[in-house]
Amino acid sequence: MPKTIQLPDPRKWCPPWWEWSWIRQLIGGMLVFAGAAFFAVRMLVDSQTPKWIGFSLAIIAGVQLILTIWNTVVERKHERERRRANDPLDLMAQMRAINHQLRQRLGLETKYDSEIRITLYRLEGDPFQQDTDARLRQVTEYVGGPGGSPPRSFTVRSGIIGVAARLGDAFVITRESENGSEFVHEMAKKWGYTIAEAQAIASDRSAWMAVPIFGEEPGRPIGVLYLDSRRPEAFDGASRGDIIHAVGGLEEILRERYRS
Repeated sequence: MPKTIQLPDPRKWCPPWWEWSWIRQLIGGMLVFAGAAFFAVRMLVDSQTPKWIGFSLAIIAGVQLILTIWNTVVERKHERERRRANDPLDLMAQMRAINHQLRQRLGLETKYDSEIRITLYRLEGDPFQQDTDARLRQVTEYVGGPGGSPPRSFTVRSGIIGVAARLGDAFVITRESENGSEFVHEMAKKWGYTIAEAQAIASDRSAWMAVPIFGEEPGRPIGVLYLDSRRPEAFDGASRGDIIHAVGGLEEILRERYRS
């Protein structure tokens, strides 16, 4: 079966420590070792038990310890390889290049001060179904400034990223309201956010852009590149074209690097 292109899953490349397989391997092996060692000592100090039983258990405990260490090292190596296969580092390098290019076009210093922020969302589910529960899950940390972190997700029915995913086209919007409460109302009424989601949006943003990312099937996005800025003109004219062109570079990285 041919491999398909997809964006990396942040839940696989950065799981919580208690889900790391090598830690489970280590804990399980050490419990067996501790049990064998405990009974070996008891048998050896018990004058009524043949010594060969205690020595046998001690040998078993030693072998178990060696196997546990070996299996843990091997499993940790395999887990690093699996995480490497799902990490978004190559994609983030391309996003930094996009951020740098936009800053140069706008005459900004080349530093991360939240003037322009970029992140990436992975499409999960089918947004073209009538009663869809498809979601857009954040894949990377923001490039260009602090923001929400993966693996948070939004329904595909809300926000500019949802529109880009459903319609398969790039969209740019600029802020219409200056008042904070009016801004929340604008986001909820026009872009499908819940009030809680709208309140979580950075209130200093003045422009937003979302560009769909396509895999092998034409017209069906697999993710969305999201950008926002304090500057209303950030994604106008030539800048918009540069961003859409740069998404082609992201898609090339996906074809070469992220297949499963």
